[in-house]
This record gives sequence, C-alpha cells and structure tokens, in this order.
Amino acid sequence: MKKTLLLAGVAGTLFTLNANAMDLKPYVGLDYSYVKASTNNIVVEDVLVSSEFYEDSFHSAVVNAGIKLHKNVGLEAFYQKSSKEDGKLASLNIGGTTVGTDKLETSFDAYGLDLQGYLPLNENIELIGSAGLGQYKFKMKGFGYTAKDDETGYRLGLGTQYNINEHFALRGMIRYNIIDSDAVDDIKEFSLGIRYNF
Repeated sequence: MKKTLLLAGVAGTLFTLNANAMDLKPYVGLDYSYVKASTNNIVVEDVLVSSEFYEDSFHSAVVNAGIKLHKNVGLEAFYQKSSKEDGKLASLNIGGTTVGTDKLETSFDAYGLDLQGYLPLNENIELIGSAGLGQYKFKMKGFGYTAKDDETGYRLGLGTQYNINEHFALRGMIRYNIIDSDAVDDIKEFSLGIRYNF
C-alpha cells in the first residue's frame, strides 16, 4: 500500500509542475498488452504444483501517466491488470489417492516506473527505449487455496511512437521483464496503445 501511495504521489507531482515554465510535457495513456511468462513448478500448502497445469499467457490492460522532461528523456508510471486465466484440469493426489480435480486460475497485477529515451526520426515518428522497475503480484487459485507471489522485476523495452498531432500518439512496445520469483522467471510482453499529451 505504501508503494502504491508513493507511486501515486510521484505521478501527481509530475502533473502539478508548471509545464510551461520548464517545458515539461505530461501525458496519460492506455495500452493493451499480450503477456507470455516463463513459469516454474511451485509448492502450495506442501503440494508440488507443476507449471504445466497453470496458464502462462495473459491479456492485460495498462494505464500509464508520464512526462517528457526533454525531447529525448521522460518518465512513465504504470499500473497493469491481467485477465484471469484457467490452466489445464489438474488432479490433487494425497498418498496416491486422487482427492479432487480443479482448474488453476492465475492472474497478476503490476505497477512501477520506467525511464524513457526518445529518438525522433522525423516530426511524427520516434523510437523509444525504456528501463525501469515494476512490482509484480501473481495469484493462483485452486483446490480451495490461494497462492500469492509478490516480486520486484527489472524492465527493458523497445518500441516506436507515431505522433498523430500535438495531442494524440500511437505507441507499440516490446518488453522483457526479469522477475525471478518462485512462480515466474521472466515475462515477455507486446503492447499497443494510445497517448494523450496535455
């Protein structure tokens, strides 16, 4: 909760700065992101759960707010919420006896901050490189249990942005996120979205 409040405070501060005096350019955005995770076997309530039984692909929505500090540098805060995905039907065996079957539901949410680098190719197209930190919270539900995994991840991204006019832009990014949690080693994601510049 403290990290969420801190992130909200940073984003709020960015928008309250006098944009004209410092030539700062704040914006907000919304992205669709397809996520593919590299998963591990995990232990839930002393039971080994194979990664083959829980889903590793997600659709997610990402809300972001950022500010260009310079034509080549910016900061962007994000919050990401994934879909809830059912894995394969799994059996719970205790002492060699099957005591139940269930589909394991997995999901995640994340928030964080990225440093963005911009390379304008012309007045409409920019290449973007990003590096940042994210806090990732994975949740798995099944057999009456809920397992949670909360880890910090390191984010690297490359993409391009097409500036339609002074207010609207389209952006596509590919990111590699190093998580190294109990359940997830890394995440690869592809996102498409829109930005509104104030």
